Amino acid sequence: MKKILNILFLVVCLVSCKKFIDINSDPDTTQNPSNSSVLPAVLASIPTNMQSDGLLYVAKYTQNWLTGSSANANVWDQQGYSWSGAVAGGAWTMTYVSFGKNLSYLMENAVKTNQPEFLGVALALRAYSFQHTTDYNSDIIFHDAFKDSLFSFKYEGQDTRYKGVDSICREALTYLNQAI
Repeated sequence: MKKILNILFLVVCLVSCKKFIDINSDPDTTQNPSNSSVLPAVLASIPTNMQSDGLLYVAKYTQNWLTGSSANANVWDQQGYSWSGAVAGGAWTMTYVSFGKNLSYLMENAVKTNQPEFLGVALALRAYSFQHTTDYNSDIIFHDAFKDSLFSFKYEGQDTRYKGVDSICREALTYLNQAI
């Protein structure tokens, strides 16, 4: 029996993968996408996340319409709390998830490939998302936002945000002017 198990083990080892790298390769997914293929996905997240917050939640308070159903009534009207983390989270999702690492990748790749137009657009979108999120939610994560090594983040006030957004906008304009 021991001899059979040893032979079986040897056969399994001999017919396994030829290269260790081939184990997890995915031929259908681009590992290093081009800037022109990343940007449309980032842009598509803007209307989705904007309508999520603006259409569903803010519009009720600006009296664009009245909610008559008790099932659809917001508990904030009664100084309550919504238990779902997704409620009014569109601005956060856009800034930190949809834009987050995608814009970081776009900026890094634009520098490597010498494409200032993509770098300028990525910086402008980052400034836009931070501006919208701080206007909507007040204090947000800014300087620590995309640091992978952190487990807790510092929330910074709007005065810091607005100065940071202004400097990002000026940097974006510099790169967009280079692209012309």
